[in-house]
Amino acid sequence: MAEYKEAKAKERQARLAYDDLKKNVDIELRAACLELDTLKGSLRFLEEVLLYLISPPSTSA
Repeated sequence: MAEYKEAKAKERQARLAYDDLKKNVDIELRAACLELDTLKGSLRFLEEVLLYLISPPSTSA
């Protein structure tokens, strides 16, 4: 009976570790997606700045 309880405890620990790992992966994936969105926005902004610097709008006098 002691072996059974020990095995069940190890199984529970393994399940908890697995669930914790899944949560950590999910958090890291969400963070990476948010970072990607942020970097995409920065890239769009810098592309617009570059276009402006290459061909600034003409000013009419």
